[in-house]
Amino acid sequence: MMKTLLRSLCAAALLLGSSVARAEDPPADGDSPHTVRVPWRKKPAQGTPDLPPLPKAPEPATKVVDEKAAAEKAAADKAAAEAWAAQALAEEERAAAAEKAKKQKREEADRAAAAAMPAAPTAVASTPEPAAPAMPQPVAHPIDNPAFVTTSAAPAPAPFNAAQAAWHSALLPGWGQIKTDRPYRGYAFAGAAGISLISAVVLTARASQANNIYQSAPPTVRLEAYNQARSYANARNALWATTAIIWGLNVAEAYFLYGTRDR
Repeated sequence: MMKTLLRSLCAAALLLGSSVARAEDPPADGDSPHTVRVPWRKKPAQGTPDLPPLPKAPEPATKVVDEKAAAEKAAADKAAAEAWAAQALAEEERAAAAEKAKKQKREEADRAAAAAMPAAPTAVASTPEPAAPAMPQPVAHPIDNPAFVTTSAAPAPAPFNAAQAAWHSALLPGWGQIKTDRPYRGYAFAGAAGISLISAVVLTARASQANNIYQSAPPTVRLEAYNQARSYANARNALWATTAIIWGLNVAEAYFLYGTRDR
């Protein structure tokens, strides 16, 4: 049953296709009216002439017009630039001519003013009169002229003696030496005493601090604190002794070597 139905459908499709082919393509010579032709397998006829090429479309007239307008605009711009340059050159030449004319007028006015000025009167040469003979001036005597009278000179200050030099050095190391014209020794004593005194003051403060630490130290570190405080105290005492020795030598030198001078 199914096979018979399929066969009938295939036959109907073939008949429909053949009728369509005959309607689209006319039968060629020698073809039977019942010949089935497949249009997609049709070959072109032999000897068919080639078609002539299509003519080119003419260029639009607007393009020609635009090019012509652009050329005319460029020519107009060039002419305007040349006219502007010529006008600027003419203006510059007129300005130069006006400046030259002003300069010439100024020069003419200066020449006219110089010509109108009166000439300076010439000096008349006169013979000099003979000078009168100089009269001798009286010579003033030194006694009569107060300018020659000299006043008595102030008494010179008394020089430093040994005691005064020692007293100044006791107040300030080196002062007595400087006052008695021994500056090198004075500066040396002043520097040594100053350094020693400052160091002694600093070590005194350190020793006091170390002593306070020793007083409040726990028993475990009390011995170390004691040794440190003792070392600071010994250094302090040594520096104070050194300062006293320098101070004493300074006073002794100012008194006993009073008459010597620095070389």
